[in-house]
Amino acid sequence: MFKLVVVVVILYVLLIHLWHIQYLKQEDATVNSNIFSNVAVFLLLWSYIKCCTTDSFVIKRNIRDSETASYHTCSICHHRKLPRTHHCRKCNRCVVKMDHHCPWVGHCVGERNYKHYVLFLMYTTLSLFDVIVASVKRIVTPNDWSNYAIVFTATVALAQLVLMCSVGYLLVWHLMQCAHNCTTIEWYQNQKNSRHHASKLATFPWPKTFPIKSPYDGGLYSNFQQVFGRYFLWLVPIIDTNNEVGTQSGNENNNKATKNIV
Repeated sequence: MFKLVVVVVILYVLLIHLWHIQYLKQEDATVNSNIFSNVAVFLLLWSYIKCCTTDSFVIKRNIRDSETASYHTCSICHHRKLPRTHHCRKCNRCVVKMDHHCPWVGHCVGERNYKHYVLFLMYTTLSLFDVIVASVKRIVTPNDWSNYAIVFTATVALAQLVLMCSVGYLLVWHLMQCAHNCTTIEWYQNQKNSRHHASKLATFPWPKTFPIKSPYDGGLYSNFQQVFGRYFLWLVPIIDTNNEVGTQSGNENNNKATKNIV
């Protein structure tokens, strides 16, 4: 079942979209602009719902007995887990390739829903930008609008601008992490272990703050393929179950990393 916060987010998106289509674009809307707005919001909600309904919790049957030498045991839940797996104290479960616990999703973002999360951020940024552009056009050419309507529209547009910058900030963050095959947890651990950032963590993951020689980094295209699958599925929240190249590359990198750690 959806948590309350998930329902609130979905209702907020639909409300803003209704405001956008029926109020901001009612006089000068074109077919193409409405198609773009509708498709962007559809992909936004699709990605968000997929992210909320897909978890990355450890499943016991995913680990074969012949492979136990490569795995370690969680000290809290005592499950054997894959490399890059971490225990979330809020979910009280181990999460495969855990990135972070997201309260807006209702659980953790990990290997199986990370693509959906990044796409959600991307389509949210695009949709908010679309709303802001339409708001500015209506403010500049208000026609018969009252001063109250103009001030209200400007206030809503300002709030959407702040939200777009915040979500866009996260989008850039996670795109850089995808490019380096690095999770948020691994990035913070690298910062703590770095002499340059020993006393103070960097406030933004600039390219120079990522591990220079990450055991999981298989190259730009391979890194993106591990997250998004084959290129023709990159923009839709569908998990590529036939992504053999990305899966093999990811397994090889994880095995190398495990050997280096051991």
